[in-house]
Amino acid sequence: MQEGVRRADRERGSALVIALLVTVVLALLGISFLLMAETENRIAQNERLSAQAYFAGQSTLRVVKSWFDSPAGGVAVPALADVDRTRRRIIDETDPYDPNDVTNADGTLGSAPYYKQGVDLDGDTLDDIFDRPYRVGALHQFLGTEDGPDIVIDEADSTSAVYLRALEQTLLPGYPGNNLAFRIARIDLFAPPYARVAGGGWGRYGLATVRVLVRLLNTATGRVAAEREVTAMLGEVPYWGAYGPLHSCAELTLTGTPMTVHWGAVTAVESMRLPATIGDLPSGLPRELPVVPRADALLSTLSWADWTTEVAGQAAEDPWVRFLPALNLVAPAVPTDPHPYPSPWGGWTSGDPPPGPCCDVYSHVFQDQLLVGCPYYDYDDWKAVATSGERGVHYFSWDGTRFVEDGVGAAGTLQALTDGREGIFFFDTTDGLAPHDDDLNGAMDNLTPAITITGGWDFRGVLYANAVSFGFNAATGVDRQIRAPGEPFLDADSDGAFDAGESFVNLDYPTTSGTAFDAPTILDAGIRDDRGPAITMPVSMHGLLINQGAFEATGTGTVYGSVVAVGGVTQVVADGSQPTPRLIFDASILDGFPPVGWDLPRVTVTGWVTERE
Repeated sequence: MQEGVRRADRERGSALVIALLVTVVLALLGISFLLMAETENRIAQNERLSAQAYFAGQSTLRVVKSWFDSPAGGVAVPALADVDRTRRRIIDETDPYDPNDVTNADGTLGSAPYYKQGVDLDGDTLDDIFDRPYRVGALHQFLGTEDGPDIVIDEADSTSAVYLRALEQTLLPGYPGNNLAFRIARIDLFAPPYARVAGGGWGRYGLATVRVLVRLLNTATGRVAAEREVTAMLGEVPYWGAYGPLHSCAELTLTGTPMTVHWGAVTAVESMRLPATIGDLPSGLPRELPVVPRADALLSTLSWADWTTEVAGQAAEDPWVRFLPALNLVAPAVPTDPHPYPSPWGGWTSGDPPPGPCCDVYSHVFQDQLLVGCPYYDYDDWKAVATSGERGVHYFSWDGTRFVEDGVGAAGTLQALTDGREGIFFFDTTDGLAPHDDDLNGAMDNLTPAITITGGWDFRGVLYANAVSFGFNAATGVDRQIRAPGEPFLDADSDGAFDAGESFVNLDYPTTSGTAFDAPTILDAGIRDDRGPAITMPVSMHGLLINQGAFEATGTGTVYGSVVAVGGVTQVVADGSQPTPRLIFDASILDGFPPVGWDLPRVTVTGWVTERE
């Protein structure tokens, strides 16, 4: 009995020990779960802050993009004093990734200039740092490195800091709240990425790289709660491929008289059929064989002074029109010479009898111009622009009978969906894929049905269609102002640009539609007009019309801009008895499209990079 009592005494309190052990274990588990929850909460909070910083950086970058779209009206465009262009380190484009092959900009024009240094094309006494052109040479091209950008806006500079604080309030006032403040630390613009191209050289991938560093600050402690660096590549929207009123990427038939295609090159990648009588073409100026299709080679075998004497007071109906098929002229019957109607002035010299009445209805017609190609408006590139979400862009899919915007909008015809509107409008193929010819019969298998514009229609911008054909039938428009191209010039270096010292044709421009260009004379000096005066006339469409199918050139309607027909230019009635659409080239497509004030983007974001989360 005593022994049993002693055994029980020895075991007294063991339950308490076990309970304590269990309690400690449970407490430790609870604490670990609490720590894990706190860690997860901090991770979630950091991810939220990082995401908020990223969205702020992305918004800032889109504001930078707007400076290029609207240099005079973008969101909070910085003044020259707000930016620093002196940090520029200019790369060598022949080896853009060699860190030792760079030149520190020092403001020396011609060798080491700052970006857009002294470039004031709009005449406002300020450098055009966000305006066109964006190409050609160190002055106009973003060639800076990552550590030596062309343009820097850094809060470390007091003037730039004032601008950045104001931009933050304009862009995201009060963001993101909860004792946090959004700060733009720095904005850099420098050269775009480069990629190897055929032949082993380097090609630019876009216009520029934009890098934005943003932070979220704790307003109570001043500490950085989050920081993100957002980088994107900008590319120009490629409006400039066309250089005349009508481009056929196959054969071209345009036989209606009088000729209703004016003010630039008419080209065909294959053969070309014109009016049966060559004299039905508008009179122009004497020309030589062009070195390249885009170059306008005025006759240079004459003395300009002698030519001035002979052409003074005469009239030229169209000083810019040219006809350039890659293959032969089908009609009228012509000699086999690539320049079948050379100017009768070709051998004239001072003292010879006058060459005849001005001007020239023959020598602007050529054939067998093998370098003539199709202006390149790539399906994938333009579809990407149309679906980018940028302002002024619209994408339409085919539902089997009509088009639907973004696949969810109200269905309608192309004419109804574009009438009275402005922008980039892309109308896709039947299957949403690039045009393809699976049966190899020469016709694309997935183009939408033919489109004919009838009656009233008013559109301006870019119209990209993928229809079997596109045409007009008694289409009417609204009064718009059109402007003729600049005065023709002797392009001595065949670069397509007017350079100092090149002679030009001084024209007496008409001020109403249908008037001849009276009294051309030749000047070796003076101020060349780069555009004619405004003329008001009814226009159905102003801009670029691109169709992957054919363009039907029978019927009436007016396009001021350019038509590119990948499937060729056809005519249901090809005997010249039917009217043809009036196509008039807008020379701004070469380097200034879209015009100021249009709701179309000049640049687009071609790629995003995010770092430093």
